[in-house]
Amino acid sequence: MEVLHRHELQVLVARLRDEEDPDTYVRTHSAEQVDHWLNSAVPLREYQIDWAISQHDITTREGKLDASNEVIQILAQLENAIEREEYLRYVSQRLGGISESSLAAEINQKMGIDSSRPVQNRYNVRSVPAVPETAREEQLAEREIIRYLLLRPPGVLRDLTEAAVTAEDFQHPDYRRLYAAIAQNQAAGEDESAVIERLCALGEPEGSWAEYFNSFLLLLSRRRLEMMEEKLSSLENDNKGFDVRLELYYLIREYYQILSENP
Repeated sequence: MEVLHRHELQVLVARLRDEEDPDTYVRTHSAEQVDHWLNSAVPLREYQIDWAISQHDITTREGKLDASNEVIQILAQLENAIEREEYLRYVSQRLGGISESSLAAEINQKMGIDSSRPVQNRYNVRSVPAVPETAREEQLAEREIIRYLLLRPPGVLRDLTEAAVTAEDFQHPDYRRLYAAIAQNQAAGEDESAVIERLCALGEPEGSWAEYFNSFLLLLSRRRLEMMEEKLSSLENDNKGFDVRLELYYLIREYYQILSENP
């Protein structure tokens, strides 16, 4: 099953009682019962998480800690960041009382991820409202926008369109393709459908649309500023004459225009 999952094939697990095996179950049950059993199958990671949690008494503090440590081992092995974030949320719900942020911190430590902030320079020293900082937080911001878009398509799509948000503004390829399909009123393909299924399984977003929308717009503005900061830094060391100075002038003007729009 792990080999299939690593090759990005969707692996589902249909559970049986300990004393049952698939061959015996199929031979001793009706077609309707077999269909019901197969339709109850869950994704491989969900099965692994549920099994690990079931081995501990999570009504006790010690059992909950032991279960969380075991589940963290599973999540830390996931290479796909989006899959890891979705199951992190699922684990947090299963282990009521343990926050996503605490679980994420343990997973990052297990994976050896450094969450240090970037070094400031004279172009990026600025004061802006709260906005996602790490790559993980940026992916979560994109994910929540898509979740709201799936739940309330007309109003959310109108707000995004009026803000000139395009598919290229989404860095994660799954969200970029899904946004493009929704914006162009196209039928979702197999890959997009799988993403939709995972996102809808998460339920309602916890925050308000206004909060997520404003945070996402700030994120897009910051990305634009960072791109211009890189260009400005490279142009400062370029001495090719008038064309470079003119480009530098336009970049600086656009740079401060964005800053004025996001005080």
